[in-house]
Amino acid sequence: MAKRKSPNIPKEIDFTDEPRNNIYEKLIEYAVSQCDKFSLVWREDLGHKKEENEIAKKLEPYAISNIITTKWPGTEIFSGTANLSTYKLNPETAKILKIAKSLYQWEAPDFPEDLALYLKNGELWLGSVAHEQMGWLCTENIPEPQLKDILSFLYGNGIINKQYI
Repeated sequence: MAKRKSPNIPKEIDFTDEPRNNIYEKLIEYAVSQCDKFSLVWREDLGHKKEENEIAKKLEPYAISNIITTKWPGTEIFSGTANLSTYKLNPETAKILKIAKSLYQWEAPDFPEDLALYLKNGELWLGSVAHEQMGWLCTENIPEPQLKDILSFLYGNGIINKQYI
């Protein structure tokens, strides 16, 4: 994959607003064309509701890995552990991800936590920490044409600042 040539764009761009509703759905649809995996965090210490258990059942056939950890994109916990589960990203799992109506809805106990999307080369494409209302795009490994497209989309929908366009 060719790396981008724009030196004035940082490696990570923080979201200034939360992708919600149709913007969130379009972001997930675009991710399917760029990424092949995503991860969610399952925290036993935060409890579970019916919705979270239903999501777990729907995602089970698409599971790639499950590791017990204290660290995932954007977060490190110093007490206890969490299950970081990685899944295939495809049109079927995209439908499941659209059960949430916004990026920061991925928060326990209703949902697993902190959706992250990974490029086909394994690099992080998008990260989030839902309870902190934080989301970001990792630009370093996105080729120039795709980078321009996603930045234009995010700016046009008020998710990032104009300085990155």
